[in-house]
Amino acid sequence: MNILKVKSCVQFLAIVLLFGGLENFAQGQQLDSLSLEICHTLAIDNSTISRQRTLHQQVAKASIYSVNTGYFPQLELNGQVNYQSDVTQLDITMPGFTIETPSKDQYRAAIDLNQLIYDGGYISRRKQLYSTSLQVEKSKLEVEEHQIKERINGLYLSVLLFNENIRLVELLKNDISTNITNLSAMLQNGIALKSNVDILQAERMKADQKLIELNSNKKSAINMLSILLGKELSEKIYFAPPAIEANLQDNTSNRSEFKLFDMQKVKLQRRSALINTRNMPKIYLFANGGYGRPGLNMLSNDFKWYGIAGVKLSIPLTNWLSTQYEKKVVANQQSLIDAKRADFARNNKMQLIQQAIEIDKYQQLIEKDKSIIAKRTGIKETESVKLANGVSTSNDYIAELNAENQAKLKLKLHEIQLMQSIINYNSLKGKI
Repeated sequence: MNILKVKSCVQFLAIVLLFGGLENFAQGQQLDSLSLEICHTLAIDNSTISRQRTLHQQVAKASIYSVNTGYFPQLELNGQVNYQSDVTQLDITMPGFTIETPSKDQYRAAIDLNQLIYDGGYISRRKQLYSTSLQVEKSKLEVEEHQIKERINGLYLSVLLFNENIRLVELLKNDISTNITNLSAMLQNGIALKSNVDILQAERMKADQKLIELNSNKKSAINMLSILLGKELSEKIYFAPPAIEANLQDNTSNRSEFKLFDMQKVKLQRRSALINTRNMPKIYLFANGGYGRPGLNMLSNDFKWYGIAGVKLSIPLTNWLSTQYEKKVVANQQSLIDAKRADFARNNKMQLIQQAIEIDKYQQLIEKDKSIIAKRTGIKETESVKLANGVSTSNDYIAELNAENQAKLKLKLHEIQLMQSIINYNSLKGKI
């Protein structure tokens, strides 16, 4: 039981330290190390994606609220003043009874009330369409997140490669410096040529030039990474190699683009359903009340209050032609999305196959690199001994030293390329 408690405490402290480190980094404090996963998180947080996601939610929410007002009673205040060139007259003459002729100037102020009872599902379909539009926008943002991660991957691996190259060139420089020290001592004793020492010193200067170039390239990559992360990164920060693996037996892809295609089709389906509801019958309760001259009695020339209430049925009769064309447009758009999805799936599968081949290639090259390095190291050490014994020249030693260094550089390059291929493979599968 005590062991379990200790283990739980250690796990808790590890989590606290991890999130505490991220929080400090977010507040501007520099970390001693960085991982690819943290870079992904910081880059996405630094982008406008979170803000865009919130804005899309607000737009969808406001749109749905706006549509819901269609269920509310609709009130409208109307006023009208008009003058007619003629009015209705009754040419009837009766003793003791006079029918007054209406005035040609008329006045009316009224309130109209309409309450929707049945709309054939039009409002409900519009709400569904807005909700689906929100899902489409979210899917687009997921695609953008994936693109940001891919850009981060390239810069992160570039820094790793620069770090390895710098380390190897520094080892090369140290090896040259050691031999310069040995040959300088031999030169003072008159058993070595000054030209051999000069050749090694010139080669060390070339190594210094290479370090300047590599450090400059590394600084440029870190600066670009800093901009994407929104944080200032020290050139001395440790970039941890990502622990990754690829399952080459499973080619199933869950890329966010597939979800986007699916949601776009759902949106078009809901749009088609909305088009269908436009031709559905609609039923309203209505009421109209007001004050004017004439009132409901057209033969009265006095100002009167009046009111009307009832049920109204509305059935569109001429919209069917335009809706048919709109549905054809939607059907064509669905076919276009199907075509794009098929193209993307085909290209995605081809890229997965290509990356699987690349992974196998770099694995084989790395095994060969290790064998070559072992041979080159042996040859270089032999030349170093020969140089120390005066039976070889600095040029011969430098040639073998550079050959060994090039073999080591190729190994590190192939290791980074293997890492890149695995990351690309997982990225194509939507697992990064």
